[in-house]
Amino acid sequence: MKCNISPGTHIAILASTAVLPDRLRLERNYPNPFNPATTIEFALPTDAKTTLSVYNMLGAKVATLVDGFQPAGYYKVQFDASEFGSGMYVYVIESGTSRKVQKMTLLK
Repeated sequence: MKCNISPGTHIAILASTAVLPDRLRLERNYPNPFNPATTIEFALPTDAKTTLSVYNMLGAKVATLVDGFQPAGYYKVQFDASEFGSGMYVYVIESGTSRKVQKMTLLK
């Protein structure tokens, strides 16, 4: 597994394949709002090249949390935004031909 991590960002990925999901899922992060860290959960129905990225409201990518081939299963990613400013961010997952987007708020 390959993960490209922005400076100051820490992640932990846990996979479970007990019962595979039927579709790509991107859950709401928790806590939200958060300071400085939050958890993002997602589920992959099939093995696929997967990217999970965070963008600011100007559309600039500020972090890539996952970037590589991932087996089907459930995942949790810890996103540490201690080096980022307060505001709204979006996180985007792309896996295979599917794409999902969620919003999150960093309050300092």
